[in-house]
Amino acid sequence: MARRLLVLNGLAAFAIAMHHAAAYGLQAMFGWHEPDYTLIGSASYHVTMFIRILVFFAVPAFFFVSGFFIGIMGKGDKAQLKWTTTMPRIKVLVIPFIIWTIIRLAIIPMVPTSFDDVFSPYFFIPVLVQFYLIAPLIVSWAKARWKLLLFVTGFLQISLVILSLFRELGITVPGQQFILGIPRWIFIMWPFWFPFGVVTGIHLEKVSKPLVRVRWLLLGALLLLPFLSTLEYQAIANYTEQVWLGPTFGGVARTLYALAFILCFIAFDRIPVPFFKELTQLGTKSLGIYMGNIPAIYVVAVLIYHLIPWILDNQLIYQTVLIAAGLGGPLLLMTIVRKSMLRPLYRYMFG
Repeated sequence: MARRLLVLNGLAAFAIAMHHAAAYGLQAMFGWHEPDYTLIGSASYHVTMFIRILVFFAVPAFFFVSGFFIGIMGKGDKAQLKWTTTMPRIKVLVIPFIIWTIIRLAIIPMVPTSFDDVFSPYFFIPVLVQFYLIAPLIVSWAKARWKLLLFVTGFLQISLVILSLFRELGITVPGQQFILGIPRWIFIMWPFWFPFGVVTGIHLEKVSKPLVRVRWLLLGALLLLPFLSTLEYQAIANYTEQVWLGPTFGGVARTLYALAFILCFIAFDRIPVPFFKELTQLGTKSLGIYMGNIPAIYVVAVLIYHLIPWILDNQLIYQTVLIAAGLGGPLLLMTIVRKSMLRPLYRYMFG
């Protein structure tokens, strides 16, 4: 299962590049010109939005895989996970985070005015650091009462989604504004995925057996939920009479899709995965891809905007180029650093 989850990490790394490329595709439609919402309903718009749905599993998958390996470390009656055990993993994350945050701020013309400006673009790293800090407590709970842990964290995750949905619908409940105002780089905004990984790492057989029995239902859900997410998005837009909800709207169906994606990976663990070797290699480089794809895509997008702006109107070409930049740029840089006199810097830049 460990090697298979590296494949999941590789898919998530590829999905992150697609996610950011699609974000710039939407920006080309609505942000780099005068807002022209007549493009809503076009083939380019629907394809771009559907891509955003399909790659939504990426960040939950990263958290799940990270939690899984922590669960493996703490597995067994005599095994004890301590903070000293997780500190090396934290160091591997913090130094690249600092380096790439400086690079991003140097490339992108903005002056941070809040902690959110600093932490939000690479929010996955601060969240994962926080989870590593409380990992001993999570492992202890996962060993003692793992079903309760999944129920509580799952309830919190879906509650956050529903609160966000209420906000879109104009429904107000006590504490809603405060809770949804918590930055996304605080771990409580991602309560389920890492603990789910820890539980799976410790109790893999107990988790996987019931999933295998319903694996075809899970696959059906995986195929259906992206379309349900599209319908959910459109229904809310119509109900609230908004032309566009924006690129950050999640929704219940999209969250369930991310869950179904991970569950299928567990349930179909004996099914060969195409491009297994290539995806495994991507999985081992996922941190470098995650950190490097934002500056790479930004630089290429700006060059296209200034030098060949006609490409902005051709989403197929535009997003293909951006995906190639978001994935190939970091991989090329990793290769150059590893094979040059800069090799000692590799672990500091890419973990």
